[in-house]
Amino acid sequence: MNIGKTVFTTSLAALVFVSFAAFAESGLYVGGSVGSAKLSKDFGSFKIDTESTPYRFMIGLQLYDFFSLEGGYQNLGSFDDRFTVSGNPVDIGLKADGYTVGFAGSIPLSDRFSLFGRGGAFFWNGDALIDSVLYGRVGAFFWDEDVYLWEDELYIDSKENAAPGDTNAYFGGGVTMSVTDRLDIVGDWTRYNLETTRSDAFSIGFTFRF
Repeated sequence: MNIGKTVFTTSLAALVFVSFAAFAESGLYVGGSVGSAKLSKDFGSFKIDTESTPYRFMIGLQLYDFFSLEGGYQNLGSFDDRFTVSGNPVDIGLKADGYTVGFAGSIPLSDRFSLFGRGGAFFWNGDALIDSVLYGRVGAFFWDEDVYLWEDELYIDSKENAAPGDTNAYFGGGVTMSVTDRLDIVGDWTRYNLETTRSDAFSIGFTFRF
């Protein structure tokens, strides 16, 4: 049994139940964003240093004036890079996506602008691809300390970050600008920890309050 997914499912179910139960209180909101994420990691035999296009969907419940409970889906996009083995170019692709459950707090600066911070748990799965061939799956990036050729195939044979069903922390913050009483424009930064790797995502999006 994947404990991380079980915890997430239970948490999300509780969030949805509480959200609709409190719908009449007008504390429910939804949102989305898109932006740019960076990943820089030295795997020994090669180093990944590239960017991707992440996107996010979320639902939240404002419990108090400046405190909210949030859950959502985060896709960090595809981190694609190229390095050389025996004079031959090799394409590497790393992907990660998953679900988030956490809290957010805000501090008003004026009638239209406010600062906020957020943090929580990121229940994620990853893929590692070599020349578009899937190498690692089930919540882990599989790598080896050495890259070698066998029967004209490239293999990376280590498991540095192998941990199926990973659950790690995320945290960040940003600025919101109220467009109407219901619609906000949001700009933020979020750090997602992926075991020994981490990715920083900058995004712009919106929240809509019911």
